[in-house]
Amino acid sequence: MPYCTYCGFEMPPGTRFCPSCGSDQMTAPVFEARGSPSVLPLILGILGIIVGIFVPLLGIILGILGAVIAHTDKNKRSNAYLGVCIFAIIVSLAVWALNFIFLMSLIAV
Repeated sequence: MPYCTYCGFEMPPGTRFCPSCGSDQMTAPVFEARGSPSVLPLILGILGIIVGIFVPLLGIILGILGAVIAHTDKNKRSNAYLGVCIFAIIVSLAVWALNFIFLMSLIAV
C-alpha cells in the first residue's frame, strides 16, 4: 500500500488525492534543506565570555560576530547559540562598566 507523501496516511492504490489531508500525490512536497547546525556561534559565544572578562571590547566583538552567524543559520539549535552570544555581550559590557567605575574611583582618590 502506498502512503501519503505529506501526512503519511496509508492510501488505497491508484488514489491521486489523500483521503486524510487532501494533498495531490502527483506533486512531491518541497522540503527545506537544513543541514547540521554550525557550532561556530557557540564557540564564539564561549570565547566571548572568557575573553570578555579580561578584554571586554574583544568579548563584545566575538559575541556580536557569533550572534550574527547564529541569527543567519536556519537551524533551531542556533537559537540556543544565539543566547550564549548575547550572554557574552552582556558579560563583556558588565566587565567594561565595572572597569570604568573602578578606574574612575582611582582617579577620584
